[in-house]
Amino acid sequence: DFSSLVKMHVQSLKRRVQRKQIQLLLQFWSLRCQIQEQSLFLNALSKDFFFDAPQILQLCCEREVAAEVIWRLWHCNEPGAHYLSLLQGSPHLSAYVNVLRRSAQLLNFNPQNPSGHYSLDLANCSDFELGQRLLILDRWEGMLRSEMRRRDVGRRPGSCIFDECFNSEELTTGLLDWRWHEKGILDLDYGSGKRLPGEEAPIADEQFRKLCQALLCSQLSPEAKVEALRPVSHHFNFSAFQLRSLCLQTASPSARAELFEIFLQRVVDIQNLKLVLETLEPSRRHPFRLNQCMTFPYIQPEDYDFEFNLKYADHRLACLVVFKLCEAEGWSSVEEGASFCSLGEDAENDEVNFWRSSKEASLDNLPLHGIFKGKYLGFLHGNRNLKCRRQLLESFGFWPGAGITEDQVCWCSRPDAPPEIFKLVQWLMLHYPDVNKAFAQIIKKVPSL
Repeated sequence: DFSSLVKMHVQSLKRRVQRKQIQLLLQFWSLRCQIQEQSLFLNALSKDFFFDAPQILQLCCEREVAAEVIWRLWHCNEPGAHYLSLLQGSPHLSAYVNVLRRSAQLLNFNPQNPSGHYSLDLANCSDFELGQRLLILDRWEGMLRSEMRRRDVGRRPGSCIFDECFNSEELTTGLLDWRWHEKGILDLDYGSGKRLPGEEAPIADEQFRKLCQALLCSQLSPEAKVEALRPVSHHFNFSAFQLRSLCLQTASPSARAELFEIFLQRVVDIQNLKLVLETLEPSRRHPFRLNQCMTFPYIQPEDYDFEFNLKYADHRLACLVVFKLCEAEGWSSVEEGASFCSLGEDAENDEVNFWRSSKEASLDNLPLHGIFKGKYLGFLHGNRNLKCRRQLLESFGFWPGAGITEDQVCWCSRPDAPPEIFKLVQWLMLHYPDVNKAFAQIIKKVPSL
């Protein structure tokens, strides 16, 4: 339970303010320092102390700084009392709304499903706290990975956090070794290793239909709808077909990719991941900011276009997956146009080592720089080895593959149909449990058919 872990860890690290201490704080607060000094003081309190709701309300005695007090200290409060303290301490409704807006990322954060992209303003106390909680989860998942003897498939070795940038400059070290600043913009991605157990069932069809109808009737933007689903995403388990339907009804390509990212780990039949990938635009089909070992279609790699940058650890491992598939199913499974382009100084030697590694299906001689690009054809031009695919799914993707049988493996690809056709099919799916009934009604109303 990641939520309980974060709660216990935060409470154990932060010092709970006692009665005598709050009296000293109130005495200092009564000195009426400048607002800038008070803000710095509140920032320091938010990072090291834990407050009760009444204690926060006592600091709201000065109405001109009440909104600042609520915004900077509400996450140091007992869970469940946040909104009560916000309402009671805010001087007016607009201040309450402003607090919610500035704390939106922390409010929408879901420890049970933390994967996603985060852009943190370190001068914002809520964003700073969110960064600390992501570090807690990262350390915990590292311990679980060691106990479960899983392969390290992170882009940054030993961490679920990757692609860290501070003020648009890439960090050379991980956040564990990085000195956190008091202000600045920190961008990072989190790819959790948490997976569903094999016996989970997807949401019932009727409930899924109501969810789709509610999203379609909502006047919110596609991005706002996706953000509304994030805090409750761990309560939904979807089949690949259901997630495909959700993606198809999301108009914005960026929101669709975000939806895929949130619910990727909630898919109960991961062997049909290809169904969902085909709903994304080609540029977003295998999101670069997601771990490539998570988005690789292990069971249905047929007609799979790939492009791996060997600079990144997860891309190198995905490259190894292709090598192992070719070793088991034959190199005729890869399209003849597959190529390697070296980005190092010794291009000729790098290319020799790359193709040597491909034949050995090993990372020992694989160059550290270069682009491997091609297309995996699979059983269209080779043999299908389901046992090998299941082993790769379990070893690199961490999903259970024991229940996957031959009759569940099929090649699927979205045809190049006009967008209007997809809208029609989407409408039919939402209004008719059986699509054939819709066409039966059309035939009755149009006798010439």
